[in-house]
Amino acid sequence: MKTLKDLFEHQLKGLYSAECKLVEALPKMLHHAANIRLRIAFESHLNETKKHKDRLEKICEELDIQPKEKTYKPRTF
Repeated sequence: MKTLKDLFEHQLKGLYSAECKLVEALPKMLHHAANIRLRIAFESHLNETKKHKDRLEKICEELDIQPKEKTYKPRTF
């Protein structure tokens, strides 16, 4: 990564990847949760996560970035 734009794009892709993984995992967690309050919490979190994923898709579309559902390593300085 050579520019701040590269870093920004990398971070957006990382966020998108994380949200995709949560959208995939939360229904499984919801299915296996026995406690009703835990099920409600997972369901609520899933709904919010889907909204986050949609927002990230719109941001990437506006910036002409192609997000992928692969794993991104965090960058540090």
